[in-house]
Amino acid sequence: MRQDIADLASVLGGKVKNSDTRPGIRFRGGEIDPQGQSFGLIVRKLRANGFGNNSALDHPEGFSLQMRFEDGLWYHVIVNYNDPNQVNAYGWPLNPDATTPLITIHCHATDPSGWTHFVDEVKHKLFK
Repeated sequence: MRQDIADLASVLGGKVKNSDTRPGIRFRGGEIDPQGQSFGLIVRKLRANGFGNNSALDHPEGFSLQMRFEDGLWYHVIVNYNDPNQVNAYGWPLNPDATTPLITIHCHATDPSGWTHFVDEVKHKLFK
């Protein structure tokens, strides 16, 4: 997983800031510093490398994308908005050329937009 995060940071032209891949953490992942790149450019790079949209509503800080890697793990990436108050109804910033402050990535064992993940989230919120 650490290598997946490092590889993604490299593809995006960013640097890994933090990563937490210790056992026992619900969704292990990390943070990528986008090195001054725009929101729109990062999203285009992710899509060009196979990431698709993620319909999760639990990340209002940014735009969500996801992809299943060759090792079978799903990665959920959030490209943070420069200003979360300047976003249209489709979840797209009014100025996509603005610098994105942060990219976060975390790992899932199942499709982060799928039914299994939804049921897991509900169970976690009800019985944690």
